[in-house]
Amino acid sequence: PEAASHEQLKKEFRVWLRKEAQVLSALLVVGTVGVYVYQNRENAPNKQVLKLLARAEECAKDEDRETAVRLCLQAHALTKATNSRDRHLFELAFAIAAQYETLGRVNKALLFYQEALGSLPYVPDAAKREASHVVTLDRIAQCFQDKGEQTRAERYYREAIDVYDKSLRRATGVTPAESSGDAGEQVDSEIPAVLFNYGQQLMHLGRWEEAATQLRRARKLANEASLSSEHVAKIESLLFNVSAATATGDDCSVSDESSE
Repeated sequence: PEAASHEQLKKEFRVWLRKEAQVLSALLVVGTVGVYVYQNRENAPNKQVLKLLARAEECAKDEDRETAVRLCLQAHALTKATNSRDRHLFELAFAIAAQYETLGRVNKALLFYQEALGSLPYVPDAAKREASHVVTLDRIAQCFQDKGEQTRAERYYREAIDVYDKSLRRATGVTPAESSGDAGEQVDSEIPAVLFNYGQQLMHLGRWEEAATQLRRARKLANEASLSSEHVAKIESLLFNVSAATATGDDCSVSDESSE
């Protein structure tokens, strides 16, 4: 039963990430399927892209995700052909990856999350660029975790946290342990979810003390970022379970197996 509750918490927190991510303000989450669509239509590269994305949004609303992703692929290709350094390429690639992820096509999702990472230098706003970097690395980590590739998943979780910590040092001139976590509102609102996801991975690997450390930090930063009490409660619930398991010496570790 405890393992089942851990899995449910993990799924609920992923819904938080997919439905309520503040960092990607140019993406609209349509309906309950977690499909991201392009929102900054007035800034679209041309009218053809605008029309493609408008149709993609309608398809997403109708839960026709296959057509929505196909239209977004066309919009991405057209935008890239028009300007290979277009500032919207990150948003489009991330949108496509997120849609593939909701369709369970993890390898395709990984391909476009990597494409999104490659387009980050073209995002002009530094705060959005940094927060988008953190979120994309977290999505990649979760994709690898879903594939059972725990080592690769952990590498991306740690990379996401490292990006945040470096931004913190640049913004405050102090180490992460010394800071209140105020490295910018956008990235601050996202890092608790990354820490939560990494914490639950460590829990499933049976690394209880490390999991508790990540979850305590997630709780601290969630409170400092004024995230909802619901989100803080989810962190606290998993932290309670991890602490209890640490005390009793329970073991629910998982192996590192790759899947296609």
